[in-house]
Amino acid sequence: MIKILAITQFLLLLSSVMIWGKSTFSAQLASFPSAEYRLVYQQNMLNAYRGEVLAQGKSDIHGTFSVSFSITSPQPLLLFIGNQFFKIWFTPEASLHFKEAEGRFEFNGTNALENKFLFDTRLMQPYTVNPVATSTHFEPDSQITYLSQLEKERWDQYRNTIAHQNVSPIFQSFVTGEINGFTFLQKNQYPQRFIYMTKTLRIEDIPENYYDFWQGFQLLDDATPSDIYHQSLQAFIEFKAKSKVGHSADMNELYQTEFALMDSLLKGRPLTLQRQKAEAIRFLIQYTDLNELSQKAIHTLYNDFPSSSYVVFLEKEWRKKTKTMLSSPSFQLRDSQGNLVASKDLKGKVVYIDFWGSWCQPCIALIPSSEKLQQKFKNQPVVFLFINFHDSKEKWLKTLQQRQLTGLHLKAEKENEAYFQEVFGIGEGFPRYALLDREGKLQSTAAPRPDSPEIVPLLEQFIKAEQKLSDK
Repeated sequence: MIKILAITQFLLLLSSVMIWGKSTFSAQLASFPSAEYRLVYQQNMLNAYRGEVLAQGKSDIHGTFSVSFSITSPQPLLLFIGNQFFKIWFTPEASLHFKEAEGRFEFNGTNALENKFLFDTRLMQPYTVNPVATSTHFEPDSQITYLSQLEKERWDQYRNTIAHQNVSPIFQSFVTGEINGFTFLQKNQYPQRFIYMTKTLRIEDIPENYYDFWQGFQLLDDATPSDIYHQSLQAFIEFKAKSKVGHSADMNELYQTEFALMDSLLKGRPLTLQRQKAEAIRFLIQYTDLNELSQKAIHTLYNDFPSSSYVVFLEKEWRKKTKTMLSSPSFQLRDSQGNLVASKDLKGKVVYIDFWGSWCQPCIALIPSSEKLQQKFKNQPVVFLFINFHDSKEKWLKTLQQRQLTGLHLKAEKENEAYFQEVFGIGEGFPRYALLDREGKLQSTAAPRPDSPEIVPLLEQFIKAEQKLSDK
């Protein structure tokens, strides 16, 4: 009896320091006292990129908290705390302690080696790394050199610290994806900052050999858990497609070429192929009106991967889009004078809607193009409607006054967001444009931007169509 009691007491003591079958994570982060935190994993389109929550709560006044959770495979987890996040490596049934002391961070436990490396190379907090050598003017050689040197430093640190340690192949794959993916993606995005943000660069101004860096891109194994690798792979496929069809090719031809490249490049990598195709199809649904191509792509994905959860998600998104198309949105918002303006008040004119915010740099960068467009259709039955989101009333009015913005400007409030997300999909990001015909019916939730060569003929098309009907 005494022996049984002793064993029971021992098991109870053991269970107080370790939860069987679970991983444990504790933190002592002095910079985050009484801070809300979430530990999540698997951020993807299926959960709107919010991730699945493993644990959440609030740290104490010393920034201390402890959680336990279950995972089935080694993978990165994201710790959101305060206004920051940390990318942490975890394995099933592991134990890790994360401590901040006098501005330094220490790791102890099962995955301490991997996480110290991620922290030291700033892969743990990728947004603390400046992605550009210079953001004031275009210097391609400096940018390539800067990112190549950063990549070299990270690989040197890998070889000097953990290359010969007992780290798993999946962690090696993850690190490869994180280091190389960051480098390739930032090199690719650098010219776009000057083309689309500052508008100080034309595509033809980019040196012919700038994109030669893509020659070093390598496919990783099918199970790599690095999200930035998958983003860089997406950019690589887009680059290969544009090289084949040209930058002036229409979206239909470009995406058909991308799908063909995916089938060729990712043969033998079914998980990666599903993910890349699903991301492309989601973009087609949310940001284009290529309905025939979208339907065909969903059907092909189903035929190739009938049990894929991506198919169920995409079919749902497609049904949601087709349900709202040709409906008549109904809303009323206040203008800069405080007057209520209803969507029904605009009936009889083509309505080009610009969803924007003063915080959205691409939105602001497109204002000159919008003003030119308004001048072109000055005497035509077209309303240029601007709906502001996520600004305070004061900030909105100040921006209107400072920039002397023209058009019809309305302010959306927090309680309006759910409706505009359901009908127009504003949660997919700004800038975003929509088009209502003169009967008030929704014709597009992915209308061309004001600087697109497609917008003028599109507006003219709906003006003429309605004029023909009125003539009858």
